[in-house]
Amino acid sequence: MKDSIISIGEVLKKGGSFIWTAKWKILSVLFMLFTPIVSYIMMEEFVHGIDELNSTEILYFNILFVYIVEIFFFFITFSSRWACAVPVLMCGIVGAVYYAVYSFRSLPIMPWDLLSFGTAMSVVGEYKFEFTPKIIKLIVGFCLLLLAVLLLCRSRIKMKNHFRIKLAIRVVCLVLCVPMLMGYAKKAQDEEFQSSVGYYPYLFTPSVVYRDNGFYFSFISLLKYLDVSEPHGYSVEKIQAVADSVGNKNTTSEADVVNPNIIVVMNESFSDLSVLGDFEVDGEYMPFIDSLTENTIKGQAYVSVKGGNTPNSEWEFLTGNSMAFLPAGSIPYQQYIRGETENFITSLKEKGYSTYAVHPYNASGWKRDEVYPLLGFDTSFFRSSHGKLDMIRGYVSDEAVYDKIIRIYNDNLTNDDPLAFFCVTMQNHGGYSNVLDYDNFDISLHVSNVRNATAISGYLSLVKISDEAFGNLVEYFSGVDEPTIILMYGDHQPNSSITKYILEANGIDENTEDWNVRKDQFAVPFVLWANYDIEEQTDITTSLNYLNILLSETAGFELSGYQLFRKQLSDKYPVITANFCINDRGELYTWKDLDVDKDEDLLLYKQLQYNHTFDTDNTIEDFFD
Repeated sequence: MKDSIISIGEVLKKGGSFIWTAKWKILSVLFMLFTPIVSYIMMEEFVHGIDELNSTEILYFNILFVYIVEIFFFFITFSSRWACAVPVLMCGIVGAVYYAVYSFRSLPIMPWDLLSFGTAMSVVGEYKFEFTPKIIKLIVGFCLLLLAVLLLCRSRIKMKNHFRIKLAIRVVCLVLCVPMLMGYAKKAQDEEFQSSVGYYPYLFTPSVVYRDNGFYFSFISLLKYLDVSEPHGYSVEKIQAVADSVGNKNTTSEADVVNPNIIVVMNESFSDLSVLGDFEVDGEYMPFIDSLTENTIKGQAYVSVKGGNTPNSEWEFLTGNSMAFLPAGSIPYQQYIRGETENFITSLKEKGYSTYAVHPYNASGWKRDEVYPLLGFDTSFFRSSHGKLDMIRGYVSDEAVYDKIIRIYNDNLTNDDPLAFFCVTMQNHGGYSNVLDYDNFDISLHVSNVRNATAISGYLSLVKISDEAFGNLVEYFSGVDEPTIILMYGDHQPNSSITKYILEANGIDENTEDWNVRKDQFAVPFVLWANYDIEEQTDITTSLNYLNILLSETAGFELSGYQLFRKQLSDKYPVITANFCINDRGELYTWKDLDVDKDEDLLLYKQLQYNHTFDTDNTIEDFFD
């Protein structure tokens, strides 16, 4: 037994010891020591800067991650050159992508954004990014640093004639790196450690999380939110008791119209910029909607997103759930919908509706091609199934989408089943800085006394075209015999390339911490019209998680138990979004100010949502459908 044991020293003696093909030069050592520090500092400067970090300990912790990456690649390559080059490339690419993402949606890169990489790439060509002198200097700086590493780091380790020993040592070293990475992640997600170094924990403002805690610390700490933990006090028995107590009651009067056709349009980036402040424009951008009063309900809905993450607005409207109870930056379509899910569409199917989803863009965007069947849509039409359609800029026009709805309607005239459409448009999608580059779009409205006037004028001109198209849709269905309801709302306001200049002209910082002012960036108009007599209403204030209740009541539908619960909740909290809620006295609270676990009604809403979305084995289906 003893004879079979070979000491490490004997192995090295017999197999040929490490041979330093180029001795560790001082320059290489300095590069190994300081490249991670310089790379990280430069990376943070793309958006914020290390001077904005909450503590020195947080700075050290972020740099530590870059050192771990450097060590990892050193053990892979046994080369100081590549050990230094990879962190430089990593930090440079992350910094540039972080800047690009933040520029068009005012949010940092979240872990779940990696799931939507394909969607992002499909629209990135429509955006123009501002290469400020600072950004150019940073890009040049990373290029020079990488060049210096490649030219001056020449030291490496070689082992002669012992491939197996070399491989074994390399594998052992790499295996040792795994607990280093796991330990780092565990520490980054540990609340006690976070508190000890001054970590900013309030996820409802992810941009502040990244600014105060640094990119790597923030990103890795948020990985734990890829799934959602059980709410305080949750039990299936409690949810069943709530379902039994609420019941399924028809709170609407007996309707003269039974099961009208339903058309819901979620209009891309459709908003009324006047909510942000005053500006001068040489014409009206919503003349039809502003004039529409007969058989009309209009108002303002608060949403949870701005400038992007459109599917979150879909999810809130269709399910009645709220992004308030999910990790900041979540995308439920990509993260949480894994099976058939009860929602407004499935309730229509049970009433005998034929259900259609219409979206004139890529089927795979936000996984809609997978999600829509799980939400109960019988048929989905995406860009590839539309054929040749009228385009405005690089996107299908609203008018073309409405024509598609009208064709489907006419094709089903002999069908006794009522029709339900959920349509997500694309005409007004971001990329407003290049509006002059298209020969199929003319700016018809012009703003003045604001910066970036061309882009804002282009955006408002697009809104006006949407308004005209909506007018044509209403005009068509006003002439049909079958009762029909049309609801249109915006998914979110445009990105900061538009909104911040309107705010700036009114002396408002778009990142103000006064949410009584900032809330206006999350307001979108909605308009509900019917081709038969309904009770008119104006100036309604709500949020998207409640909007399908208004539609159901207007249509004379029996409300589900979940709708009844939310209807009662809306009396206390008429607005609930991912960023804030507003109570019946008009008082606004951010989720930093309000402890959900201590508010019985909000906690119950959170528990019901958990049962619906995450505890799928025990979902009380009749309550939600």
